[in-house]
Amino acid sequence: MWVKLVAENIIALGITEKMSDLMDLIYTLYLPHVGDVIEKDDSFIYSEAGKMSVEFFAPVSGTVLQVNHDVFVDLEMMINADPYVKGWFITMQLSNPEEFNDLLTPEEYRDLNAKVVE
Repeated sequence: MWVKLVAENIIALGITEKMSDLMDLIYTLYLPHVGDVIEKDDSFIYSEAGKMSVEFFAPVSGTVLQVNHDVFVDLEMMINADPYVKGWFITMQLSNPEEFNDLLTPEEYRDLNAKVVE
């Protein structure tokens, strides 16, 4: 998953391009609801796709502020074609902002994936 700080203690969250490619065509997506309280490492998103079904676990704790309902109009176009802009899933108010600092930076993620491919 990718997590982006969009305001003080508020993040946007979605799946990475690599995960989107691995899943292939996403045809079912279950997202949490506005107001849901999510705890780090809890299962909070479920997706079924052409190549696999995936249960996603929360990288941080917080309360759901927004759900991107636009992704349901065309899952393939919104998520597979543009996972970082149009394909975001939710925004959350962090309940434990220190957890955000424990996440990989984009550079660390890129380097880790490069090692996996080698």
